[in-house]
Amino acid sequence: MTKSRNIVPMLILTALTVLSMPLAAQQPRTLQPRMAEVGPAPEEDLSYELLFNWKFVWIKAGTARLLTRSVDYEGRRASETTLFVHTSKKADAIFLLRDTITAVLSPDQDPLFYYKHCREGDGQVNEKAWYSRPAPGRFQVRQRKIYNNGTVRQTDTVCSQPVYDMISMIQCARHSDFSTLNDGDRISFLMAQSARVTTQVLVYGGLEKLKVGNRTVECHRFSQMAPKTEKGRTVEEEQVRIYVQDNAERTPVEIDFLMKTGMTRARLSE
Repeated sequence: MTKSRNIVPMLILTALTVLSMPLAAQQPRTLQPRMAEVGPAPEEDLSYELLFNWKFVWIKAGTARLLTRSVDYEGRRASETTLFVHTSKKADAIFLLRDTITAVLSPDQDPLFYYKHCREGDGQVNEKAWYSRPAPGRFQVRQRKIYNNGTVRQTDTVCSQPVYDMISMIQCARHSDFSTLNDGDRISFLMAQSARVTTQVLVYGGLEKLKVGNRTVECHRFSQMAPKTEKGRTVEEEQVRIYVQDNAERTPVEIDFLMKTGMTRARLSE
């Protein structure tokens, strides 16, 4: 479960049935330009129910909350989004989870700061990231991670394209233009995590109707993919499936984390 959770919730936000395609099958695209008329409200509070599917049985596993508010960050206006995750007492017996993950973004959706403090099983996770633009077309991220044994790892990376974390990626994507995406399009982005920068890929799955309580809503479907070796060749498998409602707020409706032992689902509460 830990490995799957380190991908984004998030996300992000969280991106079909399991895919197995060669990594070089299609040239990835980047996140689409920002659209002022879509995206989360300056003040937003979304609640989610956590469910775990084990041997075809759904178990209530806890709750999650995605809170966005306006803040002052180092003397400038910004938005702060925090993801809170809390497993239930029954789920704690299988895997205890207490997550607080925060991202601060500028009004233009540029990441400014990231903080992750989590208790996952018997371990503690403490990570921070600071973002800046040292020169035109250059994106810098300084990261700091404290391990359970007190060891500190610090990195400083400069890239030629924007770098996101699991929360800022979700919020930035909610402002992006989906109208030019076609079913099967691949979107690549850089993500700061565990004091390093990695390339992540989302596959767009088109529009799909999803049942939310007593309502049926139309959602954009994304799948976050990860490489694996299968029969001597590198293929991809789906790790996270994300449903984003096709509304002005681009509300994340459901995020599924696919694991070998089952599936964890974060579903929007009514």
